[in-house]
Amino acid sequence: MDKRAVDAARTEYGRAVESAAAVATAIDFQVLEKNWTAFLVAAGRVFTKLEQGAKVAPKSKAWWGKQVHQRRTDPLLAYLWHARNADEHTLQQVTELHPGNATMVDPTKEDVAALKYAMEKETRPWVPLELVEWVPQHVMLLPVKDRGVLYQPPSAHLGTQITSTSPARTAELALAFLDTMVEEADELSREHVNEGGML
Repeated sequence: MDKRAVDAARTEYGRAVESAAAVATAIDFQVLEKNWTAFLVAAGRVFTKLEQGAKVAPKSKAWWGKQVHQRRTDPLLAYLWHARNADEHTLQQVTELHPGNATMVDPTKEDVAALKYAMEKETRPWVPLELVEWVPQHVMLLPVKDRGVLYQPPSAHLGTQITSTSPARTAELALAFLDTMVEEADELSREHVNEGGML
């Protein structure tokens, strides 16, 4: 692995970290959207830089092949890759501001029992009520189409189900993967130098 590629990938990783932090703290949709697309670009460039650096040695080429396979088959990594392509090369939106809403829902048996117990304990008359379920305003990742294939927001990453597909949580999971990938590439670059390869 070419050490220059590792250094360049670290630079892009740093940009991805900055964009992800801005996504996590944004209170304005336009700010979040701008930083999310910047995150997609920087995350994609981490892959691009390491791809170039992996060409210098058979061991790093083999390692890179595994990274490419992971990117193609992992739902989260594939989504980020194709969302970046859709954002860069089409007119598609990749995020959407979902308005908050309130919905009346029937209480569960447990809800009814707890409320009835509380009312009786306070010696108040028992009055059955409906519950209100509130979903606050939030930003959603949108399905994206890239080269004729539709990619849904990720539901899993590295074999584990994802409970939240908010941009902030998705970026957090991706950053953990990218950090590991850059560290592995750095190790390969040190091995390459120790074996007499050039920086």
